[in-house]
Amino acid sequence: MNKKWFWIVLVVSFSMILVSLLLFLGTKKEPGEGKNFLPSQADTSATAGEMRMVKLFFLKDTSSQFFPVKREFKIPAVITQKYKTFIDMLIQGAEGYIVPAPDDLSLIQAYLISESGAVILDFQEDVLDHLPIGTDAEREFVYFFVNNLCVNFPEVKKVGFLFGGNQHQTLSGHMDMERAYLPDFTLLVND
Repeated sequence: MNKKWFWIVLVVSFSMILVSLLLFLGTKKEPGEGKNFLPSQADTSATAGEMRMVKLFFLKDTSSQFFPVKREFKIPAVITQKYKTFIDMLIQGAEGYIVPAPDDLSLIQAYLISESGAVILDFQEDVLDHLPIGTDAEREFVYFFVNNLCVNFPEVKKVGFLFGGNQHQTLSGHMDMERAYLPDFTLLVND
């Protein structure tokens, strides 16, 4: 009787291992599949030259929250440039609102890492010398870009920052700039 149980346990164990292997191999991705580290065209509904209504959020001098302003945004001919074009439009500001960034701010490039949904913004390095100092000023700078990108581009889940192609520990001693930030929609005023 012991021999019979031994064979039953052996067959059941072998069957479970076989089923596990088949499930594992059946869901295995090909090498490189799903890994695209080049700027993405994740928003396939966007076509070059298309005009799209976007909602930009700016500060007012009477509040620490961001208020919406609607604008038309033209998708650039090079679709991978849409984040840079959007940020360039954003830092131009809107009448009666505050852009929480230096006047001479310039974005070198924006990159989407499609696998994680992270956009990396690379500003010129000397902007660090012109940023307002303080926790609130740094928070406003960071979430100005994070929330605006995440609201207007569903493929963007978080935003990281580089300055002159380099990662910095903080802006001016407060916000951790070695990580990407998720949006904080509690800072936005609904319209």
